[in-house]
Amino acid sequence: MNLTTRVWAGWIPLTNVSMFMDTTPVLSVSTNRLDLVMTAYVSSINCEVYLHMAFPGGTPTNNWEVIRGAVGETGCVYDIGPAAIADNDSLHLVAGAASADPSFLSEELYYNSMNFSTGLWSGWEYLKGSSNFAPALALDSSGNLHIVVKGDDGGIYHNVKPAGGQPGTTWDKASGGCTNNVPAIGFAGSTLVVLVEGCDNGLYYNTLSGSTWSMWASTEGATTTPPTISGV
Repeated sequence: MNLTTRVWAGWIPLTNVSMFMDTTPVLSVSTNRLDLVMTAYVSSINCEVYLHMAFPGGTPTNNWEVIRGAVGETGCVYDIGPAAIADNDSLHLVAGAASADPSFLSEELYYNSMNFSTGLWSGWEYLKGSSNFAPALALDSSGNLHIVVKGDDGGIYHNVKPAGGQPGTTWDKASGGCTNNVPAIGFAGSTLVVLVEGCDNGLYYNTLSGSTWSMWASTEGATTTPPTISGV
C-alpha cells in the first residue's frame, strides 16, 4: 500500500518452488529491503526446511533460497516457525532443528545471519536451548540481539547475542513465569518488556533492565493467542 495515496498495489503470487507452507511467514524490515522467511515442505528434496526470499526496494525477487545446512540431526525442521529481525547490515535468524528422535517434540534452537553486502550466511550456531514454539527477537539501541523463548518447562528464558559478537549459550530465566505460547518482546528505552499468555490464559508482563528481571504482573486481561508488542 502506498502510504501517500493509500492505494494497494494488488496481490502478487510468490511462486517458483513446489512447496507446502504450514507456518506463518516472518517478514523482516530494514533500510530499503524486506526479507521473508518461512517453513515449508519442499517436495523436490522431500524435507521441511526454512526458505528465504529477498525483497530489494520492496520488490520480490521470486527466488527462494533453501536455508538448510548443517543444522541439527537431519537438516529438516518441524513446524515451530522461525524468527527473523534485521539491522542495516544483516538479517538475524533464530530457528529450530528437528531431532532424529521422533518422540522429541521440541526443537533445538540455532542462530544464523545473512550479510546484506555479500548475501552469505554465517552458518548455524547452536544456542544450547530448545522450544516447541517460535522464539521472539528484538534489537536494543546498541545492536545487541535479544532472544526470548518458551522453555520446555513452560518458563520464559532469555539469551543475548552481542553486536558483532558470538551468540550466547547461557540462558537466564524470568522466574515465576509460565506461558503456553510465543512470547512478545520489545524495548521501552533500554528496558526489555516481555508480554506472555500465561498458563492460566491470563496476560502477564515482566521487564528486564540490564541483568535484573522485575516481578511478573497481570495486565488484568486474558487471551488464548500469542500477544504482540508494538514500538512507538
